[in-house]
Amino acid sequence: MPAKKQPNFPPSFYGNFQVQKLSPAQIDDLLANGWFRNSNHVFASSIKFMGDSWRSCVMLRVALEHFTWKKRLRKLLRKNGALFRVEIRPFRQTEEKEVLWQKFKSEIHNWMLIPKLEQHLLKSEPAENFNTWELCVYDDKKLIAFSIFDRGERSIASLEAAYDADYQRFSLGVYTMMLEIEFAKEQGMDFYYPGFYPKNVPMFDYKLRPGHLEFFRLKEQCWLPLAELNDQDWLRPQLLARYDEAKVLLRKHGFIIKTGFGLYESKPSQKCLATDYNILLVVTKAGQSFETPTCLIAWDSVEEGYMLFASMPVIGQAYWEPELSQETVRLLDIRLSKLYGKIENVDDLPAAVLHVTR
Repeated sequence: MPAKKQPNFPPSFYGNFQVQKLSPAQIDDLLANGWFRNSNHVFASSIKFMGDSWRSCVMLRVALEHFTWKKRLRKLLRKNGALFRVEIRPFRQTEEKEVLWQKFKSEIHNWMLIPKLEQHLLKSEPAENFNTWELCVYDDKKLIAFSIFDRGERSIASLEAAYDADYQRFSLGVYTMMLEIEFAKEQGMDFYYPGFYPKNVPMFDYKLRPGHLEFFRLKEQCWLPLAELNDQDWLRPQLLARYDEAKVLLRKHGFIIKTGFGLYESKPSQKCLATDYNILLVVTKAGQSFETPTCLIAWDSVEEGYMLFASMPVIGQAYWEPELSQETVRLLDIRLSKLYGKIENVDDLPAAVLHVTR
């Protein structure tokens, strides 16, 4: 029997699919290409749904080769190191971690529905399938903080953390991140990945604290110093501006247009697929029958063009998007879509859409 083909992780605007196991080398590969693991899925997303809106995101990492701590952070390491005990080991589910996790998510993050920690991290997969480790901080015998990370061959990916609110003055959230970095350095790792960083969401600013940060620029498919991050790297405004331009023109030609958002599965492919994009325009003609294909339009930030698909999408309930000030639709399933082609000039869209929807 031939061996199963292993998943690969090319740089992607959007990707989201289930995995049962990742080797340390695969962990390094997905992280290096702007992907991340969440539960038993891996994902890449330049625009991510957060709370009640969609946010531009970039992936971050810390280069460890010449890494040094700022004076204030060195002081925090020394101060907490003299007070608390730290244990680092492969992840195991325990009642004391579960109690701390539930309390932290309820009181600090205000989650309404809180899954069990193990379910949140792994679904039903064993921790060794992703080489998942834990870092636990104790005040004598009392667990006061922990963090969870995946361990690759040359990198570490931080996944989750929780701390006792009674110890908030000790900056334990930042402290566990610092201890993960120290562990990565001790193990001879090259990179530490704190995960995705959304624009204008202050609760994620702690990820900037270590310094020596790099971000993944999708268009060039490379990592660059964070100082080079500019407005063009936040892809949501650019994408929506292109969509607004297309909507104005298409409406003049009598087309009905809505913005569609999706959280569907998307695996890497050699072909250009509609599922490679999680924000698309849904375009129909007035009086269009159910048998007539819908045109889906995706702006491709790397190719710098509109990708058109003839589709029979499964569309959910429409809802109001506050930031866009418009009605949007949930795209539930767009797998039955066929690439029509790439349109570089917006003025060529009406004729192309007419051909798709005829």
